[in-house]
Amino acid sequence: MKQISHIGDPRSEERVRLAVMKRIARRRLMTARAWAAWHGLLIFVAAVAFVPALQYTLARSASSGFNYYASLFASDGAHLAGSWNSLALSLAESAPVLDSIFVLAAFFVFAYSARKMAGDLSRLHYSLS
Repeated sequence: MKQISHIGDPRSEERVRLAVMKRIARRRLMTARAWAAWHGLLIFVAAVAFVPALQYTLARSASSGFNYYASLFASDGAHLAGSWNSLALSLAESAPVLDSIFVLAAFFVFAYSARKMAGDLSRLHYSLS
């Protein structure tokens, strides 16, 4: 059975509510900082991984003959009309697909992390002001 003497003073309830709200705000700020740091690290790793992956992809495409077959699309249109299916197969066989996947993965991780970090920084700015 509850006693009426346990009902608190409205001023102390307001202090408790303010303390809880402050704690929630601090926790949101800490979480936003942690996510911003995580996304910053992902941006750094993706940027560092992008350059060597792109260099490796370009080197592999040059050594496999992909650049030669790809340049035929721009240079000799009459030759393409007659043997387009053999050229398409040669292009598909020589394409550095796995290397291109690594380049695209690094790019998309960079873009996704940059977008998320922008959101984290706006939440930090909003919570600090």
